[in-house]
Amino acid sequence: MANRRSIIAALERAVASALRQRQFMALMMVDIDHFKHVNDRYGHLAGDQVLRHVVALIQQRIRAQDMVGRYGGEEFLVVLPDTTLQGARALAQQLCDVVQATPCAWEGGHIPVTLSIGVYGGVLAPQDASDLLIHAADSALYRAKAGGRNRVELAQAPGSLHRLDSVPPDTCPAPLT
Repeated sequence: MANRRSIIAALERAVASALRQRQFMALMMVDIDHFKHVNDRYGHLAGDQVLRHVVALIQQRIRAQDMVGRYGGEEFLVVLPDTTLQGARALAQQLCDVVQATPCAWEGGHIPVTLSIGVYGGVLAPQDASDLLIHAADSALYRAKAGGRNRVELAQAPGSLHRLDSVPPDTCPAPLT
């Protein structure tokens, strides 16, 4: 998994390529819900295991040209070159579903995990930059958290990013009790 510097560099390369080739581009900001609670209840070694578990599930579902990297704490960026907003939304929903359905094994038990995901995507315009994409995906992530977590939210397109506004945000299924 890429560190913050590597994932930002990968995002900047993907943005430059998408602009040059006028291709679709998407970015997901992924947050592990209630991660502090995991560390507080199970300990930091368990928290590290949850991080590895989530990253493994993400890496199993992305293509070779996609990249996942740790952005900070329990937040990850997933760079999706040549991906429409609809494709990124579908992937985000799959990630949300599979993480919820696959608790993290820990010391003979399981730690339930869910994700909140903000998605930004479309065809970039020349003035669009990686920091704009990060900000938009992060804003969508915060809406997902404010909306109850365990959700996928689509970014509002500020400025010039052309995206499909007709796709409504999805909600992950409620956790099984």
